[in-house]
Amino acid sequence: MNKIECSIRAWKMRGLSMVGRNLIVKTLLASQLSYIAPVVDLPERVVKKLNTMFFKFIWNRVEAVKRNTIIADYERGGINIFQVEMFFNALKMSWIKKLNNSSPACWKNIPLYYVNKFGLGMNVFNCNCSFNQINTVCKNVIDTFPVFYNNMFKVWFNTKCTSNKADISDYYNQIIWNNDAVTVNKKTLFYRDWIEAGFIFIKDLFDDDGSIYSLEYFRHRIPRTGNILFQYFALCNALPNDWKNAPILDQIRTESIVFNAVPIEACSSKFFRHAMVDKIYVPPICMNYWCRRFPNYNFDWEKIWGSIPCCTSEARLISLNWKIICNIYPTKVVLCKMGKEDTNLCNSCNTVDHII
Repeated sequence: MNKIECSIRAWKMRGLSMVGRNLIVKTLLASQLSYIAPVVDLPERVVKKLNTMFFKFIWNRVEAVKRNTIIADYERGGINIFQVEMFFNALKMSWIKKLNNSSPACWKNIPLYYVNKFGLGMNVFNCNCSFNQINTVCKNVIDTFPVFYNNMFKVWFNTKCTSNKADISDYYNQIIWNNDAVTVNKKTLFYRDWIEAGFIFIKDLFDDDGSIYSLEYFRHRIPRTGNILFQYFALCNALPNDWKNAPILDQIRTESIVFNAVPIEACSSKFFRHAMVDKIYVPPICMNYWCRRFPNYNFDWEKIWGSIPCCTSEARLISLNWKIICNIYPTKVVLCKMGKEDTNLCNSCNTVDHII
């Protein structure tokens, strides 16, 4: 922390633009955290303090745009500001990608020990649910996890988009357990005896004719459970009717972990960060201002925002263009409202009818 603070004080005296200071944070300051970030879970107060330090350095003034806006890309009205939580969380999610590859490594033994407690292997990361749902039905498992692995699961399931039953086409290859589309009283199901007997996917419940296996079949396959009758009818009622009555499709199940419809092998830390931004992104409120000021103009905001870094490579001009569009550039109208100027009239024409 002290080393980062010293670096910030040194770079504050350079007179950099907002875009330039953001680049310093990404390349010089954040790199000092990259070694500990994948293996250490920093306390929330430390993360909050780091975030405050970085945002204060980048703005070098009062924050005029919401943080949930400026963390986005230029095409959505942000400037891709660095945020500590997302940096740490993206690296945690990258752990799952490394854990899933086929190369043998000694370090995998400990995380796989905790992952295998669910009985689903790496398929647990394909469960269609939020962390609160999986924590409700598997609390006795989650509570045994160390803090780092607990947070890794939390970040993964809270960032991953859950699909409702209407959006799922490949339903036969869906995992039965901890599935938001298969619920009883709004709670997902998790029957360990069924998992140990090999009933993992929806297609494991159906015979070749597309009908659900009989109760006697499950009694024969799962002899150890005493609640087989209750569990059988609860599961049958939890399955969506569209799935039970749909024709059998010759679907091939992929063994890969999928994150938001993308195989994890194709996911990078940057991809995970974009997914986290999508969860909390807030559109710039300045768009409402310009639409009110020019009601007859059809704004193509994606093109307008995307043109900011394309029209010039000069960091100061990029910062200037972004501030003008965000309506936070200190014009005379704004300075007059702040009490910094006596009049809001233009020095050249003595009017206020200007865009800037």
